[in-house]
Amino acid sequence: VEYALAIMRTDPNWRTTYAHGVEYPTSSWISYGQRSRFKLALLDVSDNNLTNEPNDAVTIRGVGSAGNAVCITTVSVEPGTRALNCLDCSLHSNNRLYADNQSTLTTNQMVSSNARIDINPGLLGLGLLGSSKIDGDAWSTGPIDSGGVTGASYPNQSSRREMPDSATAFEYYLAVGTRIKRSSLVSGNFQGVLSATSNPYGPVNPQGIYVIDCSGLSVRIDSSQIRGTLVIINSSDVRTIGTLDWAPAAANYPVLMVGGPLRMDHSGTISGLVYVTGNLSVTRSSTINGIVVVAGTATTTTNLNVNYNSTPRDIPPPGFGAGPAMRVVPGTWRRTTAN
Repeated sequence: VEYALAIMRTDPNWRTTYAHGVEYPTSSWISYGQRSRFKLALLDVSDNNLTNEPNDAVTIRGVGSAGNAVCITTVSVEPGTRALNCLDCSLHSNNRLYADNQSTLTTNQMVSSNARIDINPGLLGLGLLGSSKIDGDAWSTGPIDSGGVTGASYPNQSSRREMPDSATAFEYYLAVGTRIKRSSLVSGNFQGVLSATSNPYGPVNPQGIYVIDCSGLSVRIDSSQIRGTLVIINSSDVRTIGTLDWAPAAANYPVLMVGGPLRMDHSGTISGLVYVTGNLSVTRSSTINGIVVVAGTATTTTNLNVNYNSTPRDIPPPGFGAGPAMRVVPGTWRRTTAN
């Protein structure tokens, strides 16, 4: 594995030099010491193609041999030069960010928008009865209703913040995740404990990554405990309800990825990175310890407290990083069999 990492650091063309799943050397071994030898393989688990996407995560497969003994270890590596700068903020919306209905959006970092930030000014626009506010700093490429911002206000910034590519951001998670059938959810409701060792709807996933393909239907995520990554795609409507206790299995990974709109109507705490390709609406007071990235609009009609956690920015997960350098994903080392 260390040999493969060295190749990635020193050969800028390694994605074309090596083919997906092929063991190198192809017809021999690399000697190591007097009796040992090894070889390696690189696997793009997203689409079995190392060359087509420089930001795809890769699994290194190291094969070691001494005498008749063979040992195989795998580990995931991902682009690691820097994160997309949308992860610099506690909540970022690619479109409008709106605080309405006497809500307070509280952040210890910064909220941002690639369009504009609007804050309901209340009665007669004087910040009186019915007014909303952002308790913290706000940044936008467009205007900001700065009268409702308690911290620093940065309107009309010149450069839009980088967003994940919605067409490819899900690739890695769909490739390695375990599927949960939408039809297995009673009345479209998900409940229970989901982790690397628990899945009430079928086999467990050792990385704690689970995928629900809604096929155009809605789904409700009810009171549940998650220690992993829940990926929901092709949904007409996703709603979180009840009391949630969520955190990712790997600290830098998303805890929730939604391909479609999301309505947060739950209590409790979500920790980790949340990514939504549609619109986000927050309709019940809750806390998020992490980062929220929304490709559509983001609207709060009740209090939302977002405590920024820089881990996804410091170690960007698949789909959220930029650049060719690769680094090991924590928690992905695995010992496998030779067959």
